[in-house]
Amino acid sequence: MKTALRTKTAPVLFILMIVLGSLSAVGQNEKIRKPFPPEISKKIKFGMSKSNFADRFPEAKLENEESFRTVYSLAIGSKDVENLVLYFGNENNNPLYEIIVNFNSESLAVSRAAELLGRANFNDEEWRYTYKKKPLWCWVYKSKIVYVARTPGTEWDTEWDDQ
Repeated sequence: MKTALRTKTAPVLFILMIVLGSLSAVGQNEKIRKPFPPEISKKIKFGMSKSNFADRFPEAKLENEESFRTVYSLAIGSKDVENLVLYFGNENNNPLYEIIVNFNSESLAVSRAAELLGRANFNDEEWRYTYKKKPLWCWVYKSKIVYVARTPGTEWDTEWDDQ
């Protein structure tokens, strides 16, 4: 009886292990506590309004206003990071939804991403986590680490539904 039960449940357990393993590889449900380099001020929070950001960081430079977003840059006094670029949506209280950290070199961006985020957990080149109960996507592009939080009404919002 025990042998018959084992042979019937073994394939089910094997399939369950494969499914659970593939889900964890996607990483979208993994939580991360500190994904950002120290060059990002603790005063900068995803979802904060554009006006709140401008009040807190009057030295920030308005770079561009487009129909769907407003772009600011913020100089950083760091030997590793040149500046931050911040994207704010132009609807629903103008929330911050993307932060780009511009490092001084591509190798530095890659090494800091690995240090902060660990091994890529999506398509071997991106990180997908839950951060403060919100989906967070990250990737390295040239000498930048890009952080995007799912924020309704912004350019990346519908992308989450396609992934």
